[in-house]
Amino acid sequence: MNQNDQIQIVLDLTAAVGKNICQKIRDGKVPESWYGIFLRELFAEKARSMSYKGLKNKEKRRYDSDVLLNNL
Repeated sequence: MNQNDQIQIVLDLTAAVGKNICQKIRDGKVPESWYGIFLRELFAEKARSMSYKGLKNKEKRRYDSDVLLNNL
């Protein structure tokens, strides 16, 4: 996968999470007292909930190795 494709996937995922959270803010579901740290935590939780749980053992080892080696 080339860099442009990777970037597009990241932009699409972050846009989906952001759109979801912004709608919850508009709907009054997010407390007005929440500031950046709370919103960052909500964003992280929503992003985690979108993770693909289908990595097989070999893929998971490769992923973990790439993250570690490339300081991702």
